Amino acid sequence: MCGMSSAARQLLDAYIAAELKILAGQSYQIDGRRLQLANLAEVQAERRRLERVVADEEAAARGGGSRFAQADFSGRQGAGDWGRD
Repeated sequence: MCGMSSAARQLLDAYIAAELKILAGQSYQIDGRRLQLANLAEVQAERRRLERVVADEEAAARGGGSRFAQADFSGRQGAGDWGRD
């Protein structure tokens, strides 16, 4: 990627750092109540989403296509009407 980080890559790096902090015990207890400063499941879900975005960006930068294709099953004309007159 020409040595430059995309916004998605920068976010992914931040989410990985946040996940590591949470896993290291970013929480505390007061009067028997536990307070966790971040939600691990939400951070992990967003990290996984960002990993897919970054993988797609890197594949596109190498000349590869996206891992996904969009199909239109709506039946509307114009969407996917190849070869029709």
